[in-house]
Amino acid sequence: MIAIYLAPLYLLLNVYFLFRILKWLETCHVYFKKKWIKAVLAIIYVFLAFSILIAFLFPQGTIRRAMKLISNYWLGVLMYLALTILIVDLIRLILIYFVKADQEKFRTPKVFRIVGSICMILIVSTSFYGVCNARNIRTTSYHVTIHKKAGNHKKLKIILLADLHLGYNIGCSQMKQMVMKVNQQSPDLIVVAGDIFDNEYDALDDPDQLVKIFRQLKCQYGVYAVYGNHDIDEKILAGSMLPWKSRECEKKMERIERFLDIRGLKMVTLAACDKEAVSIIKKHGVEVVLIPFERNPFVISGENLRSFLELLKIT
Repeated sequence: MIAIYLAPLYLLLNVYFLFRILKWLETCHVYFKKKWIKAVLAIIYVFLAFSILIAFLFPQGTIRRAMKLISNYWLGVLMYLALTILIVDLIRLILIYFVKADQEKFRTPKVFRIVGSICMILIVSTSFYGVCNARNIRTTSYHVTIHKKAGNHKKLKIILLADLHLGYNIGCSQMKQMVMKVNQQSPDLIVVAGDIFDNEYDALDDPDQLVKIFRQLKCQYGVYAVYGNHDIDEKILAGSMLPWKSRECEKKMERIERFLDIRGLKMVTLAACDKEAVSIIKKHGVEVVLIPFERNPFVISGENLRSFLELLKIT
């Protein structure tokens, strides 16, 4: 239902962006004023804009994977395209209606060409940087002090992994790098903070190989994880369409939870969570640990970490 409401907005934005791009190209060269050139460019743009819909028309396979990859990259570019064009248009409106600037000076083809070129350079360079940066795994260190005795432990090294989004864009090669970097840290404990999947189990390039890779994670006290909103086999709007308690959800989650179970993850949920959701998870053999958090579980604090360590019988 949400997708139906958002579809008209998506269409209107794409029509507007295509119109702006064609107008800018016309100022760049007379060649782009030819109707057949405009038609070809419009077809290419429509293909990219509807690539996510086209992907659903094909069964699981090479074509669908290719269309999904194209749509994922396109949505990233579209975000920067929208941000850039809307900011430029906002500045233009401010100059016209608030600053009362001379419209004849900044509405010339030359100004349009220069501004459009700057926007296009920003969009392309930012998108390219985003693609490269997404594959660059960074580590950030935090030091948390807990004023409590922990037996013979003076310190613990905990690795937090988040938003792996295993799917069409992230697979075995990226996870090999991730496992290598984690093991280099020699952690005592590993915590995966949700969004392990990217909504489609079929998007995994090689589930069996991914299991083998994740089993190479090394730590003393085990690997624990929680679910995120993307950890559900639902292909529209990141799982927002399918409630956890539905029978459809239970059916769709079987392969995902079997994958997590084989991986040896201990799934962690909150004491205040829905009991029916917990029973669904347990039914598929995935261990569920209820943590009695003393404070808001979504706030990182010493009390939360203490509860977690008590659960693991480390303290």
